Amino acid sequence: MPEEPAQPQQAENIDDQMEDDDDLIETDDADDNDDEEEAEDPPPREDNAQAHADAEAEHRRHAPPEQAPQDIVTQLRNQLRNARQEVRDLRLMMAELEDLEKCPPRLFDVAPIRAHERNMPCVFCNQRGRRYSDSCNICPKVEERRQLLREAGRCNMCLDWWCNGSRSCRKFDTECHHCRKTGHSATICPLPERTREIEDRLHELRRTHEEKQIQINSIKRKVRRRGIE
Repeated sequence: MPEEPAQPQQAENIDDQMEDDDDLIETDDADDNDDEEEAEDPPPREDNAQAHADAEAEHRRHAPPEQAPQDIVTQLRNQLRNARQEVRDLRLMMAELEDLEKCPPRLFDVAPIRAHERNMPCVFCNQRGRRYSDSCNICPKVEERRQLLREAGRCNMCLDWWCNGSRSCRKFDTECHHCRKTGHSATICPLPERTREIEDRLHELRRTHEEKQIQINSIKRKVRRRGIE
């Protein structure tokens, strides 16, 4: 008598196969969800354009306003007027300095000693036969020289230590070869130092004057380019 087929076993196999299929479907669904999350669309171009436009608007809002052409011309005219006034002031200052008393500069460490004076010491450094006291570069400043004379008790006219500087001084009527005045030795005459200061100041003013002239010419060219004299 033939055996009946094992139907329960087939049913179990079918159930197992269905469970496996369900697992595969769930896995596929999960993979699809992951792909959807990973493949998010980039932000639309319209959003980027709007952000750029907002940034440009913010920059323009904080940027200084552009000047109108007439405002630029007015500004140039004011600059030109101010520069011309500065030039006039500089010329006045230079003229005042030019009118001040001046003399040739004091020469240091150069002076041919006359034969009969070769053993004469410098009053300020005591070196013999090298230079006259007025050309001493060891003690070049007038105030320092005056201090040394006071400390040594020397006369400001003849430079001798035994002279009291009265009218009896042998150099009382001798003119200073720097300022052409009497009453002091040429070694302590302040005019050469003042002359040097005046010349330095004049040099500075002349340089500034030249710079201002260049500035004026530059402003004139800018004004002419706008057709206005």
